[in-house]
Amino acid sequence: FGTIGLRNDKLRIPLPDERPERLEKPLHIANSTVKNVYFYIDTFMRRRLTDDEQDALNLINTILTETLHSKILGTARERGLVYGMSSGVGQAKLNSNWWFGAQVSPKNAPALFEIMVGEIEKIFNGDLDKADIEAAQQ
Repeated sequence: FGTIGLRNDKLRIPLPDERPERLEKPLHIANSTVKNVYFYIDTFMRRRLTDDEQDALNLINTILTETLHSKILGTARERGLVYGMSSGVGQAKLNSNWWFGAQVSPKNAPALFEIMVGEIEKIFNGDLDKADIEAAQQ
Protein backbone atom coordinates (compact mmCIF):
# COMPACT_ATOMS: atom_id res chain seq x y z
CA PHE A 1 0.00 0.00 0.00
CA GLY A 2 1.13 3.57 -0.31
CA THR A 3 0.63 4.48 -3.93
CA ILE A 4 -2.29 5.63 -5.99
CA GLY A 5 -2.63 4.99 -9.67
CA LEU A 6 -4.51 6.06 -12.71
CA ARG A 7 -6.21 3.65 -15.08
CA ASN A 8 -4.09 0.68 -16.07
CA ASP A 9 -1.47 1.77 -13.53
CA LYS A 10 0.33 3.86 -16.17
CA LEU A 11 1.19 6.46 -13.55
CA ARG A 12 1.70 5.78 -9.87
CA ILE A 13 2.36 8.52 -7.35
CA PRO A 14 3.55 7.56 -3.87
CA LEU A 15 1.34 8.85 -1.08
CA PRO A 16 3.15 11.25 1.28
CA ASP A 17 4.09 10.23 4.81
CA GLU A 18 1.67 12.64 6.48
CA ARG A 19 1.69 12.56 10.24
CA PRO A 20 -0.91 14.67 12.06
CA GLU A 21 0.36 17.04 14.72
CA ARG A 22 -1.63 17.92 17.79
CA LEU A 23 -2.65 21.56 18.15
CA GLU A 24 -1.96 23.12 21.54
CA LYS A 25 -5.33 24.86 21.43
CA PRO A 26 -8.28 24.98 19.02
CA LEU A 27 -7.80 27.07 15.91
CA HIS A 28 -10.17 30.03 15.80
CA ILE A 29 -10.45 32.44 12.91
CA ALA A 30 -12.61 35.45 13.73
CA ASN A 31 -14.55 37.11 10.92
CA SER A 32 -16.97 39.82 11.98
CA THR A 33 -18.79 39.65 8.62
CA VAL A 34 -19.95 36.08 9.30
CA LYS A 35 -22.94 35.84 11.61
CA ASN A 36 -22.92 32.09 12.25
CA VAL A 37 -20.30 29.81 13.73
CA TYR A 38 -18.73 27.35 11.29
CA PHE A 39 -16.88 24.59 13.12
CA TYR A 40 -15.11 21.34 12.35
CA ILE A 41 -13.81 18.84 14.83
CA ASP A 42 -11.20 16.58 13.31
CA THR A 43 -9.80 13.66 15.30
CA PHE A 44 -6.79 11.63 14.16
CA MET A 45 -5.25 8.27 14.88
CA ARG A 46 -1.60 7.79 13.96
CA ARG A 47 -2.21 4.55 12.13
CA ARG A 48 -4.60 3.17 9.55
CA LEU A 49 -7.80 1.60 10.82
CA THR A 50 -8.32 -2.08 10.26
CA ASP A 51 -11.24 -2.96 8.00
CA ASP A 52 -13.31 -3.94 11.06
CA GLU A 53 -12.44 -0.68 12.84
CA GLN A 54 -13.32 1.36 9.77
CA ASP A 55 -16.65 -0.45 9.43
CA ALA A 56 -17.40 0.18 13.11
CA LEU A 57 -16.48 3.87 12.93
CA ASN A 58 -18.54 4.35 9.78
CA LEU A 59 -21.48 2.76 11.60
CA ILE A 60 -21.00 5.09 14.59
CA ASN A 61 -20.71 8.04 12.21
CA THR A 62 -24.04 7.09 10.62
CA ILE A 63 -25.73 6.65 14.00
CA LEU A 64 -24.51 10.04 15.23
CA THR A 65 -24.68 12.39 12.25
CA GLU A 66 -25.60 10.96 8.87
CA THR A 67 -29.39 10.78 8.86
CA LEU A 68 -32.30 12.99 9.86
CA HIS A 69 -32.96 10.50 12.67
CA SER A 70 -29.33 10.36 13.87
CA LYS A 71 -28.45 10.96 17.49
CA ILE A 72 -26.71 14.31 17.01
CA LEU A 73 -28.07 15.76 13.78
CA GLY A 74 -31.58 14.38 14.24
CA THR A 75 -31.85 15.70 17.79
CA ALA A 76 -30.38 19.07 16.83
CA ARG A 77 -32.81 19.42 13.90
CA GLU A 78 -35.80 18.46 16.06
CA ARG A 79 -34.81 21.19 18.51
CA GLY A 80 -34.31 23.73 15.70
CA LEU A 81 -30.59 24.14 16.39
CA VAL A 82 -29.11 23.35 12.96
CA TYR A 83 -30.29 22.62 9.46
CA GLY A 84 -27.50 20.25 8.46
CA MET A 85 -24.28 18.67 9.56
CA SER A 86 -21.48 16.91 7.72
CA SER A 87 -19.15 14.19 8.88
CA GLY A 88 -16.91 11.43 7.63
CA VAL A 89 -14.17 8.89 8.15
CA GLY A 90 -10.95 9.12 6.19
CA GLN A 91 -7.66 7.33 5.87
CA ALA A 92 -4.26 8.36 4.57
CA LYS A 93 -1.10 6.32 4.29
CA LEU A 94 -0.14 6.55 7.97
CA ASN A 95 -3.21 7.83 9.78
CA SER A 96 -6.98 7.75 10.06
CA ASN A 97 -9.42 10.48 10.95
CA TRP A 98 -13.01 11.09 11.94
CA TRP A 99 -14.44 14.56 11.53
CA PHE A 100 -17.70 16.42 11.74
CA GLY A 101 -18.84 19.99 11.53
CA ALA A 102 -21.75 22.32 10.99
CA GLN A 103 -22.93 25.89 10.68
CA VAL A 104 -24.78 27.03 13.79
CA SER A 105 -25.95 30.34 15.19
CA PRO A 106 -23.99 31.58 18.21
CA LYS A 107 -27.09 31.30 20.43
CA ASN A 108 -27.66 27.65 19.37
CA ALA A 109 -24.02 26.55 19.56
CA PRO A 110 -23.91 25.70 23.31
CA ALA A 111 -26.98 23.45 23.03
CA LEU A 112 -25.58 21.72 19.93
CA PHE A 113 -22.22 21.12 21.62
CA GLU A 114 -24.04 19.72 24.66
CA ILE A 115 -25.84 17.20 22.43
CA MET A 116 -22.59 16.29 20.68
CA VAL A 117 -20.63 15.73 23.90
CA GLY A 118 -23.46 13.74 25.47
CA GLU A 119 -23.91 11.41 22.50
CA ILE A 120 -20.17 10.85 22.05
CA GLU A 121 -19.81 10.10 25.77
CA LYS A 122 -22.59 7.50 25.46
CA ILE A 123 -20.65 5.79 22.64
CA PHE A 124 -17.41 5.82 24.68
CA ASN A 125 -19.31 4.31 27.61
CA GLY A 126 -20.72 1.53 25.43
CA ASP A 127 -24.28 2.85 25.64
CA LEU A 128 -25.44 1.88 22.16
CA ASP A 129 -28.85 0.41 21.46
CA LYS A 130 -29.07 -2.63 19.22
CA ALA A 131 -31.98 -0.91 17.45
CA ASP A 132 -29.70 2.03 16.56
CA ILE A 133 -27.16 -0.35 15.03
CA GLU A 134 -29.81 -2.17 13.04
CA ALA A 135 -31.31 1.11 11.79
CA ALA A 136 -27.88 2.37 10.70
CA GLN A 137 -27.17 -0.88 8.86
CA GLN A 138 -30.35 -0.39 6.81
